[in-house]
Amino acid sequence: MSILSGCKTRLYWEPGHGGSATRNGHTIALTEPPDLGRGQVYAVDYVPCAVYSVTRHVGDGHSELEPDEIAAARAIVDGVPSGPVPL
Repeated sequence: MSILSGCKTRLYWEPGHGGSATRNGHTIALTEPPDLGRGQVYAVDYVPCAVYSVTRHVGDGHSELEPDEIAAARAIVDGVPSGPVPL
């Protein structure tokens, strides 16, 4: 378990393990890698004001998210309901 797993806002995808989007402590599971505007990424870890890591394709190294990718990641996180979801 990572120290980042307790973050209140996070977008995370790890190949072979899946991922999630969390906003204000509410989490939804992702069923496929997120598309940050340039196609689906291989791996991503985005925590506002802290972590901006992306691997765009298999075999690429980690790099920082570009500003447009940060905006796309933020939009995904902002789409997570921040309160209980009505039945």
